[in-house]
Amino acid sequence: MIAASRPVSEPARDGFIALNHLDEDAIENYIFNRLDNSRCLAVERHLRSCSACGQQLRDTQEFITDIKTAFFGLPAPARAVAH
Repeated sequence: MIAASRPVSEPARDGFIALNHLDEDAIENYIFNRLDNSRCLAVERHLRSCSACGQQLRDTQEFITDIKTAFFGLPAPARAVAH
């Protein structure tokens, strides 16, 4: 995970933010509320300024919804994102 003090623009060695974008693990952990408060705030701050990551978040949420609905008849967790 990213350290709270690392700027969003700095590529992460741990896979949280790479090449100025959130990676799949960061998006998944955000959706499932697995991030601590400081990391959650960093993700939300990044999502407000990055339309590509916002689209990736929506695509991932849709994919999770489709899988859960197909296998279990359950919706994916809802996560409100400020845009």
